[in-house]
Formats: sequence, C-alpha cells, structure tokens
Amino acid sequence: IFSSRKALMLAMILNFARMLRQTVPSGYFVGRFGGDEFIIIAEGIAEREEIEKLVRNIRKMYEDILRIKAEETQKIKGKKSGE
Repeated sequence: IFSSRKALMLAMILNFARMLRQTVPSGYFVGRFGGDEFIIIAEGIAEREEIEKLVRNIRKMYEDILRIKAEETQKIKGKKSGE
C-alpha cells in the first residue's frame, strides 16, 4: 500500500518524465534510470550545437517547473498570512 507521500512522489516523477519526453526530440530514447534519475540516449548527433540545444531545452523545462512551484508556494503563503 502506497502512503500518500509515496503516491505524491510517484506522481511528481511521472509528471517530470512526461515533460521530459515532450522536451526531448522524438528520435531520442528517454528512460527512468533510478528513483528520480533519468537517462537520454541521443544517437546520431553530429554537431555539438545539437547537444547544447538539447541541454538548454531541458534546463529551461526544469527552470519553468521550479518557477511555477515557487509561484504556487507564494500564493499558498499569501493565503495563510491573509494577504
């Protein structure tokens, strides 16, 4: 039986996996390597710029997630303090 915390963590990991799959080009393999670790296999990349673009896109996706979570946290804190 999953605890609610484990269920939440699993939901977060699955959501991250979905977002990662949407960010990475369709010809590349994306897999869950461990608990919260993922692997991307990108065969056939000929140019360094292609890898740099992939990394930038993944970094932007992750930064967007963090920004959204920070905004949600601020809204919750504002509601608790009566703002």
